Amino acid sequence: MYHALPVSWPLAEDLSLGHLGRTDVKAMYDNVNPDYGDWHVALTKAFTGGWNIWVAAVGATNNAFYRPPTGGLSAANSDTRDLNRPVQVLQVVRSL
Repeated sequence: MYHALPVSWPLAEDLSLGHLGRTDVKAMYDNVNPDYGDWHVALTKAFTGGWNIWVAAVGATNNAFYRPPTGGLSAANSDTRDLNRPVQVLQVVRSL
């Protein structure tokens, strides 16, 4: 189940900021709970013609399950991945 709090703080007429979320997984894996919270802090700018651009920092919690060496196992092989590390995202969108 996913719970979201789509918060939007207006900074100006065409700028906004925000989002928080939580995923509840109804299972355990080797006695480790896979539930996690996620967040993103995005600065969104609206333009005429339906164009929007946003720059965000995103991440998630629960390092015990999703970060090496205990978590983040690849489906393709036995490698581990840092699945919930914070990253930066740039998105350009046009609404029709």
